[in-house]
Amino acid sequence: MGREPLSRSELARRMRPRVGMGAGVAALLIGLAGPALAAAPASLRPPALGMGAGGTRELGSSVAISQAIAVIGAPGSDNFAGAAYLYAHSASGWHRQLVLADPTGTSNDLFGVSVAVSSSASATTAVIGAYGVNQSAGAAYIYARVAGTWHRQAALTDPGGVSGDRFGSSVAVSGEIAVIGAPDTNGDGGVVYVYARSGGTWSLQATLTDPVAGNNLFGRAVAVSGTTIAIGSPTAFYGHGGGAYVYARVGGTWQRQVTLRDPRGSTADEFGSSVAISGETAVIGAPDVSASPGLAYVYARSGQTWRLQAKLTRAHTSNLFGASVAISGDRALTSDPGSLACGRVLEYTRSGSTWRLRVTVVPPRCVNGGDEFGLSVALSGKTAVFGAPFANNEAGAVYIQTLP
Repeated sequence: MGREPLSRSELARRMRPRVGMGAGVAALLIGLAGPALAAAPASLRPPALGMGAGGTRELGSSVAISQAIAVIGAPGSDNFAGAAYLYAHSASGWHRQLVLADPTGTSNDLFGVSVAVSSSASATTAVIGAYGVNQSAGAAYIYARVAGTWHRQAALTDPGGVSGDRFGSSVAVSGEIAVIGAPDTNGDGGVVYVYARSGGTWSLQATLTDPVAGNNLFGRAVAVSGTTIAIGSPTAFYGHGGGAYVYARVGGTWQRQVTLRDPRGSTADEFGSSVAISGETAVIGAPDVSASPGLAYVYARSGQTWRLQAKLTRAHTSNLFGASVAISGDRALTSDPGSLACGRVLEYTRSGSTWRLRVTVVPPRCVNGGDEFGLSVALSGKTAVFGAPFANNEAGAVYIQTLP
């Protein structure tokens, strides 16, 4: 399989199926005036963190945040070699700290197609995926900031080394653990690789393979929190809507803790297209639900047992609700990138075991529609980041908001 650029059609086809568009500003305003679904939640218009321009393309295709560091992917930059932007927060606000360029500088590497970041008292770690490297065998790069200085700590290449594996399609990091998805390995069955850091060295700790034989795209989405990993497999259980898996590390061994199947059991819900995890709570997106606008499910762990805690849904004006999800503590974000002409993101909060819609976030400007605001979302505490990779004539835009 050869390399291809991350065009609008490619991103829509591979990362977020059937992305829809609206009809401009009028549609956006009409949508906002429509019926409220949760006691008229507040509507926010976040300020821009960065706007793509010049050679920057599809800024915001991927976003990540941890405490005072945000990482933004722009895989279409420099003829699709790609780039990633690191922002840091200080007393005067958010400022761009560093631009990371594709280490090989090769067209169609798609460096920045996926990003992740984790902060601790001793160091901050960022992971950048580039699944187009080496004829789409793929690669992922790990950067660490120590004492204020960023340096590249590791360059990870596809262990399978096969063209088309797309190693780096999804990435996640938490402390000393990095997770890399290669969903097209083994004929689209998929493999997920877990790396552990000791000192400044990253070593492969586990290779997690698709538990169900088939073209399941195991690893299309990955997330990690501490020693728990969530993996999406949106075409698993053919004819029954997709799946997701949770793994926990016991000693030095990663063991599958639960298999989550699409609660609807429908034909093509694509349950597992997006996953997020924070502590004992996981969110799984199913954006391709055919009979409704998409769904997201919240699962909570008690001991070793995971149970469905909530089903998040929206009105039928939505489009691809659940295409991207994020969670931090008792807050969760679910994107709706194809609705209201330019997209929106919804924030839910938990009280006890009950989740309620609290805030709707919409882009501050929408000119011609099709921005797909919320195609990527990230959350750390009260701070949320939203990507709109097709805004600004596909240069892209990223917005940041401190939620109330």
